[in-house]
Amino acid sequence: MKGLKFNIVRSKSNVFVIAVITFLVFLSHICTAQVAIGPKAGLAVTTLEGVQLSNVESKTTASGGLFVNFQLSGWVNIQPEFLISEKGASYSRNNTRTNVRLHYFEVPVLLKLRIPIDKTFYPHLLAGPNFAFNTQANYVATDTQSGTVYQGGMSSIRRSDIGALLGAGLDVQSKRLFATIDGRYGYSFNYLNNNEATQLRVRNTGWIFSIGLGFRLIAD
Repeated sequence: MKGLKFNIVRSKSNVFVIAVITFLVFLSHICTAQVAIGPKAGLAVTTLEGVQLSNVESKTTASGGLFVNFQLSGWVNIQPEFLISEKGASYSRNNTRTNVRLHYFEVPVLLKLRIPIDKTFYPHLLAGPNFAFNTQANYVATDTQSGTVYQGGMSSIRRSDIGALLGAGLDVQSKRLFATIDGRYGYSFNYLNNNEATQLRVRNTGWIFSIGLGFRLIAD
């Protein structure tokens, strides 16, 4: 058991060291990068994925926030975002129809691989982690047999979540302006419920379509 704990601690230390080195290399590139910043808004079609659910209906919601694009080269960009979003779905379980609404503050950090076209149009692929922090969670549940309605908060919802994003889009930039549009698929690594004894094995998934318009702070 001691050997197992030692290996776990050593593995975590190695991950930390690699993360620090990666951050320092990234920071050195950021200092000389061209930067664009601006608002971003979009629509999300989200759902809850899990074998315990049936008759799941997706939820269409709005999201918005701020993006910061770092152009490290003509081909490679890093784009962190700071977004307010809503997720959830409606589903059936144990003779109950439940509508779940989950509000998040999200920080995706995207790697964008771009193809330069005339230094104006940049189609790209994107991928990266998504860090989400739950700010509010509530539900409305209806007993399908009696018609009784229950509603309230969801204190057992995990307060933070980590997922992955994968998608594609198009950047359009001039000397001072920077526009970006993309579609991405998001998948959460964690189950929603943080109570292992009563854990509902479902997770957030969904599509996000968004557009942003910003200003280039350091132009060509």
